[in-house]
Amino acid sequence: MRPVVAGPTMVRVPVPVPVPVLESPVLQRALKKDRTAVTVILPADIPPSPVSVVGDFNDRQPGVHPLTPRKDGKRALTVEPPGGSAHSFRYLAAGDYWFNDESADDQDGPNSLHYSDATTGVSPAPPLCTG
Repeated sequence: MRPVVAGPTMVRVPVPVPVPVLESPVLQRALKKDRTAVTVILPADIPPSPVSVVGDFNDRQPGVHPLTPRKDGKRALTVEPPGGSAHSFRYLAAGDYWFNDESADDQDGPNSLHYSDATTGVSPAPPLCTG
């Protein structure tokens, strides 16, 4: 009998699924008398679902501060948290998708930090969102 020689072994290699690149939100600040107006700007479709800002300035309630469409096609929201302190926040999109703001003043664990008055020297607030 002749030995049977097997052909080359076929190995299936999984093809990585592309993950959409999340464009970092843009924070714009305008100093007011006793607070800072902070405007958050996101592209219209990244992430492709409604997004709200959840933070200590809105009692960590999702949906209270949703980003809304602008004429230029982006989404935005302006909040005016009280001055003289640090404010923790995160973004929440559909499907319980939490993400941070890399352009924020600082990061504290899972939270982005905005210092309403950089001259106060306020220490970071404790973590508030665990998503």
